[in-house]
Amino acid sequence: MSILHLATNTMIQSRMTTVSGSKQAFATVTAELPGTLQPLPDTEQGQLRDGAFGVTFQFFCDGHYDIQEGDRLKDENGIYYRVKANGVVRRTYGSLDHLKVICERL
Repeated sequence: MSILHLATNTMIQSRMTTVSGSKQAFATVTAELPGTLQPLPDTEQGQLRDGAFGVTFQFFCDGHYDIQEGDRLKDENGIYYRVKANGVVRRTYGSLDHLKVICERL
């Protein structure tokens, strides 16, 4: 079973890869990554960034996607998010395997 029926956002996933020699650039890994983006509750944020809450988000998607820390996500409005260190958690709720990805708006 999948949580795709709950998806309200579509992201583009990019990962830093070697282009040639020692040059690196972000390359698209998944062109259409359906899921749900939500602001992280203030109680879970733990610390402020630039003195403001609301820059840390949680993204829920199907569990079969390969999302790693440092990946960059771009939403349909062109806003970029960076996956935080230790920010990818695989969860199971009944038969719903999904990822909870903690990311930070850039």
